[in-house]
Formats: sequence, structure tokens, C-alpha cells
Amino acid sequence: MKAKIINKIQQSANRFIPFDQFMEMALYDSEAGYYTKSQTKIGKEGDFYTSVSASPIFAEIIAKWIIEQVKSGIPPYIVELGGGTGELAQTIMQKLQNDLQHFHYVIVESSPFHQSLIRTKLPTVEIIPSLDQLPEFAGIVISNEFFDALPVKAVIFQNGQWHELGVTVENNDLQETAILADQSLIEMIKRLGITAPHNHQRLELPLVMNQVYNTLCHKIGHGVILTIDYGMKNESLLLPERKQGSIRGFYQHQLIDNIYQNPGQIDITSNVLFDELIRIGEAVHFETMSFTSQRQFLLDQNIFSLLEEHRDTDPFSHASKRNRAIMQFIIGDFSQYFHTLIQRK
Repeated sequence: MKAKIINKIQQSANRFIPFDQFMEMALYDSEAGYYTKSQTKIGKEGDFYTSVSASPIFAEIIAKWIIEQVKSGIPPYIVELGGGTGELAQTIMQKLQNDLQHFHYVIVESSPFHQSLIRTKLPTVEIIPSLDQLPEFAGIVISNEFFDALPVKAVIFQNGQWHELGVTVENNDLQETAILADQSLIEMIKRLGITAPHNHQRLELPLVMNQVYNTLCHKIGHGVILTIDYGMKNESLLLPERKQGSIRGFYQHQLIDNIYQNPGQIDITSNVLFDELIRIGEAVHFETMSFTSQRQFLLDQNIFSLLEEHRDTDPFSHASKRNRAIMQFIIGDFSQYFHTLIQRK
């Protein structure tokens, strides 16, 4: 993958590719991208955990929420963005079968490797490789850690001006560099409310996320969208702890300092700007029903009702492990960093 990116840079006009192009190639290249390669990425044997891989309880709560939406009048046409291993869909569908007479489940997943994993678990589920191929519909959309992995523009404020970050080649290694940002990026920064940046302030601009979300919103005639991800509101962008931006790499559950060293081998993500999702939704008549922490969402869905009463002292019993997982969702890292956004039209 590194050689492919170097070749791309050398063929460019000024030996420079913007960060979003680097991220796109590193994650989604059809032959050597991180998400397209046939390797385990999620769970103990992978590079990171998700709420889904931590416990099926998370999917049970999502299923409970979906049933509530159907009872409120939303058609039982369910779209999951980024199916991953298929664990979320598998548990949700098992739970829905107990409460809904009819429903249709669609997974939008571009990775052939992940498509094969999903088909192993769910041979009959409908898989669509691209959001563009999703028809217009009325129903329910869910996504869990989908938007954080979409390519972003990266900028830095230095010497009184905004610069766009990108990648060049030095001594056959990938190196970060910067050029003056064009007016379109500067206008987006202003729209985010950034008027007095700190020197060397870094930001990520989610142009791809905005395009994807706008496409999604225009496909929904009547429905509700549940977005679960780690991220923040725009007002947090200039907090001292955000000065270095939010781009991060993960490999075997370790945070990677140099994301340019082994592209294609590591996961690369950035924080989701939820204000952008809210703005895009409201522009096409979606009402923001709630924006809360994942912890609060789980509490609102009465996660404690899933606790099992038991008298055994075995810490590895089914009930003990289940109850421990419930408490971890409320007090652990997932509850601290993840947020949920619900928008309805």
C-alpha cells in the first residue's frame, strides 16, 4: 500500500496529495486498503473493540429501540450503514423476529471481506455495496462507528493562515506537509464557528461525511436515523485537548503515533462533528429528537431491565458476565467517548 501511495504522490503535479486522498487509499483501496483486506479487524484478534463486539447486549438495546420506532409508525424497513462482521445485524434480527411479524433488513457494506462475513452469519440478508444504490425508502437507519472512518480533510493554522495538510515523499518515506488552504476550506472552517484559532491548531473537515449524510437524508421520505459514534459538537473544537485534532491510528489495540508508516495495516479514524449531521438533517426537514451520550441513550432504553437475577458465585456464569457487561456499558470507556444522535422526518 505504501508503494502505491508513493507512486500516486510522484505522479501528482506538486508531489503532494491531500490527507483525505491518503486516508481514502489507506483504508479503502480495492486491493490493499485496511477495510478491504481479508483480515480480522474487530475484537480480541483485531485492532479495536466496538460496543457490538463487547457484548450482544448493545445490539439487544438497539433492537428494542427499533421496535419502539415501528410501534410509533415508522415502517419496518431497516438500513444498517457499515455492517462489519454482521454481529449487530444478527442479534437485532433475532430479537426483531420475536416482536415484529414482518421487517426488511438491508446492510450497506462496501468491503467484499466484510460482505462475506455477513453472508456467513446471515445468508439471506440484503447487502448493498454502496449508499448510491439504496432506493428511496421510508424506514429506520442505524449506524455504529461508521462516520468516524470516512476520509476527512485536515488543516492546521500557522503563521496566521490556514494550511491544508497532506502527504509527500522524502527518502522513500511518507511525510506530512502543508500547503495554503483554498477558499472553500476556509469558508467551511468559518461555518464551523472557528474565528479565533490557536497557533498550530489542527482540525478535520468532514466533506465526505457531509456528502454521504446528505445522500442518505434525501433517500428517506419518512423515517428516523440513529447515529452512534465518538465525536463532539463544534463548540469543543478549540478546547486545549483538541489542539492536535482527532486523527488517530490503531493497530492491535495500540494507539499508533505515526499513521504514515504502515498504511493499509492500521485503522485510521477521526471524531465525528455531530453539528454537521444535525445541520444537514434539518436542511431537509429532519427534526433532532435527541443528542446524548451513549450512556444516557442506554439508560433511556432501560438497560438495567436486562440485568439477570442470580445467586451463584461463579464470576464466569452467563448471568455474571451479562450483568458485568451491562455495568461496563454505563461506567466504562464506551459510555465516556460515544454519543448518539436521533433525527426523525
